[in-house]
Amino acid sequence: MKLNDFEEYFDEKILSRGGAYYKSGRIISLEDEGDEWVAYVEGTDDYTVTVELSDDCEILDSYCDCPYDWGDFCKHQAAVFYALRNELSSGRAPTKPQKKKKLKDILKELDQETLSSIILEFSRRDRGMKKELLFRYAQNEDFGALTTPLGNIEITLDGAVLAAEIILIPPMEVLFPDVTATYMLVVPYISDGQTHILRCCLKNNSIKGGVESGERLETIAFYAHDLKLSIGAAGGFGMPYDYPEFDYDGEYLPNGIEIIIREKTKSKKFVFGVSWISPVTNENSAQTWYAVELPD
Repeated sequence: MKLNDFEEYFDEKILSRGGAYYKSGRIISLEDEGDEWVAYVEGTDDYTVTVELSDDCEILDSYCDCPYDWGDFCKHQAAVFYALRNELSSGRAPTKPQKKKKLKDILKELDQETLSSIILEFSRRDRGMKKELLFRYAQNEDFGALTTPLGNIEITLDGAVLAAEIILIPPMEVLFPDVTATYMLVVPYISDGQTHILRCCLKNNSIKGGVESGERLETIAFYAHDLKLSIGAAGGFGMPYDYPEFDYDGEYLPNGIEIIIREKTKSKKFVFGVSWISPVTNENSAQTWYAVELPD
């Protein structure tokens, strides 16, 4: 895609909105960083757009960290493309900055003590980062596996087993007074611009669940003898236009729930609810559904 005719690759509505953003001065900055152009665009939030250009102004790659995920390009990218084309055609030849070292190469040159010091310093500043590190690498009572009467609940990211922060939720007299236990499993996620598969499943694959979804709540239930167990998560699986507030998708598995993290999914805490009740009856079986609605 050439910069001089990028409009051909855009949806008409997105292009029109991008043009309006450009004309109204929504682009806060546009800078050449050597290997790519970086722009900051004012919108609902401030978003970052990157553009990689070839010497003959072909757009090799572009990315925006906004949640739009229903097309190849968003209005923020359209606005930046307009601004970039104007910048390059104005006759003001940008000065190429000295090529910067990549972060990966800088970190490789540091010794272990320095790296540990950096990680601890930034963890103190950023609680989200601290929770993410504990989630990925700690093995203790608060970050571990949840044991249920039907077996352990296992959380995996791209197939790798991870520990979750486990929070006990007390019964609520009105909605779920009779549940045996309810837990929230908190999974911190820091966006890296890549797609990932996050799963919350029963390790006991011999028991198959049944879907009990509701509005903005995805739930799967398992029955065994006089016990019912539910696993739930906030979402609108397969319905991105009905629930645009969710920048991720998901699917039901025979033994749990799968969250599909997209390239534009923002950093957040994914929360799974797990609740079971015994003995289960026709009168109280809905209580586990209400219990796992808490993560929303």
